[in-house]
Amino acid sequence: MITNRYSIIIFASFLILIGLLISSCEDVIDVDLEETEAVVVVDAWLDNTEGEQIIQVSRSQAYFDNTQPEGITNAEVKVTRSDGNEFNFVSQGEGYYKLEDSVGLLGAEGDEFSLSILVDGVEYSANSKMNRVPVLDSIGIEFRDDELFSDDGLYANFYARDFAGSGDAYWIKTFAN
Repeated sequence: MITNRYSIIIFASFLILIGLLISSCEDVIDVDLEETEAVVVVDAWLDNTEGEQIIQVSRSQAYFDNTQPEGITNAEVKVTRSDGNEFNFVSQGEGYYKLEDSVGLLGAEGDEFSLSILVDGVEYSANSKMNRVPVLDSIGIEFRDDELFSDDGLYANFYARDFAGSGDAYWIKTFAN
């Protein structure tokens, strides 16, 4: 009987201590950030498929600003392939520019590209190359739940044989349909 009473007191003390530790771990930190002039931001994902090719041109905004970024609608956007072919992107409004429908494929493995964007008399440019990508061997999908630090849901595993040597990196674009 005495042991039971002490166990209850120890257990209750432990719960109170845990409650105090959890409630004392909250510090509000106000971050004072300098306001800076907005700069041009470009978001582009171009590939060698016949699907839609979109480039988004917008202006940066304050870190804590939760509104949609201001799209730039008066830009001239084009991509030039290493063989000299130019691909013009047409404004769709709100800062989105779409490749003209009649173009077909942008290029193939090994092609190099130059992106040029003219905004208010200032030209922004970037260069890239369409690198090789291994063929996918298989895709495995599994449902995971109740895992620490992971959301419940479907997880995909992609299997392929990587090329010999260094220098290859892959970025898998995911989306929900």
